[in-house]
Amino acid sequence: MRVSQLLSTISITTAVSAFKWSQIKTILAFGDSYTFVQGTEGHPGYSFFGNRFNLTVTKDQVLNNEIVGNATSSGGTNWIEMVTNCYAGLPAKCPRALWNFAFAGADIDPSILTLHHNYTVDMTEQADQWVQAWKSGLIKAPTKSSLAAFFIGINDTGDVKSWTNITDWTAFWNTEMDSYFKVVDQVHDTGIRSFLFLNVPDRPISGTNPQIATFNFLLAQRVAAFKASKKDVYTILFDTSKLFASVLNNPTSYGFTNTTGYCQCSDPGYFWYTALVGASKWSETKTVLAFGDSYTSSAGTMGFPGYAFFGDRINLTVTAEQVQSGEIISNGTSSGGANWIQMITECYEGRPSECPRALWDFAFGGAPIDPDIVALEAEWIIPLTDQGVQWVQARNDSLLEAPGDSSLAAFFIGINDMLGVTSWKSITDWDAFWSGALDSYFGVVASTQFIPACLRSFLFLNVPSLDRAPGLAGNPDVANHAAQVQTFNSLLKKRISEFKASKCNVSVASFDINGLMDKVLDNPSEFGFTNTTGFCQCSDPKYFWHDPYHPTEKFHRLVANGVLSEVGKLI
Repeated sequence: MRVSQLLSTISITTAVSAFKWSQIKTILAFGDSYTFVQGTEGHPGYSFFGNRFNLTVTKDQVLNNEIVGNATSSGGTNWIEMVTNCYAGLPAKCPRALWNFAFAGADIDPSILTLHHNYTVDMTEQADQWVQAWKSGLIKAPTKSSLAAFFIGINDTGDVKSWTNITDWTAFWNTEMDSYFKVVDQVHDTGIRSFLFLNVPDRPISGTNPQIATFNFLLAQRVAAFKASKKDVYTILFDTSKLFASVLNNPTSYGFTNTTGYCQCSDPGYFWYTALVGASKWSETKTVLAFGDSYTSSAGTMGFPGYAFFGDRINLTVTAEQVQSGEIISNGTSSGGANWIQMITECYEGRPSECPRALWDFAFGGAPIDPDIVALEAEWIIPLTDQGVQWVQARNDSLLEAPGDSSLAAFFIGINDMLGVTSWKSITDWDAFWSGALDSYFGVVASTQFIPACLRSFLFLNVPSLDRAPGLAGNPDVANHAAQVQTFNSLLKKRISEFKASKCNVSVASFDINGLMDKVLDNPSEFGFTNTTGFCQCSDPKYFWHDPYHPTEKFHRLVANGVLSEVGKLI
């Protein structure tokens, strides 16, 4: 984040000298992960506006999509947020409206370089999004008070770094520049007359890249040519590369003490927040195993209707037909839409094995941890202990694979346990009671059911208190429910630490969904909610609750964003 502060400060100083910065009220941003901001309705971990499967900017997005605070590639705020003072909430309500079309992982043109993911929105398509929103009258950017900012090329130069088949790099990059400035012309045609360009910084942490110098030289030529050909435009080319070099050559002058390593932490001495893509185990994760209850379960065409992807407790055996032909049913979750596990895996419907990350979802609606501790509400419900049994059977029968170097096991369980004991009065030692439940929980996690399969990456979500859910409204024992959640989560946190310490070569991420839910319910308007006491099984984005006990898809997106931030730290 320190680099972003330097970048924003110098950018503003330079920009003011070229045009009247005080008059700029709207900024359009195009680029990659160095510029993107997370939207509550954006692609989790990648964008403010949707993805390549949903390129159309909608009225709902413009009116209700909010910037999620501190959800950038810097681990905090980034340069474009600082320039606009637009850190969280509705872009239109910021001191300078920030309409951010940047997409993490973006290149300039997908016809030149292969998309990083099938959902990636490269800059040519980011421009198409802006033009569509402008033509539809959804977003206005008055000529005299608007600026377009472009910061792209980091992924392009990185993608070709090891290429050996190009004989004329100048010609190659000129082709890229043709696409780049076709975008700039498109934006100019919508009435924008003030333009900010940032060149590409070299990143020694990944090794010096000679292509960056060529890219930046040609970019400078194109900016000059653009300015010369448009007599009514103001342009600034900010030398990001020079700034990076200055800081990295004299780090202590800028307050940095470590420029060779990286730290996903708040230590101000580090220059790098992350290394390049690939340093995180999440970037290498291709298979996710999910265990839990209705907050995580995905309905399957061969699962128990409305409750699970895989069968029920009467039919625990996972079959070859289920694995090969079973499909996730779109919007078949407790949120009424997609849920958090589907969002982080990009696995919303169809065969799990055909998703960007294969999602094998063993979660079952209504599941407790262990039926010997908290009884099942119905005999067909599969508790966590038996979900583990299903996975082991499927693995032993060679039906499913989860390679240790590219798989993650996700656990989100305990909600039904909390609800099940809300009215209990007979327990005198709740610490001992929940310790027993956690013995069963971590018996599934750390026993022979997982470690021999070489799983080394784990994700845990704690339990959200439902004391403010419509289903517990007026319940005389709601205080006991909240107290048990607090006790359980405290013990869970301790167990996670013990598990991590006791297993060598294990990567563990955890997410505080309880804290997130409290934050949203304490300040609902900041997240775009206006009704947190009732519920609505509808598409109204103002409702927090979908039914008496389950939040809407919109909250699940917030969860997904938070989870992605945590799993991105797995190393």
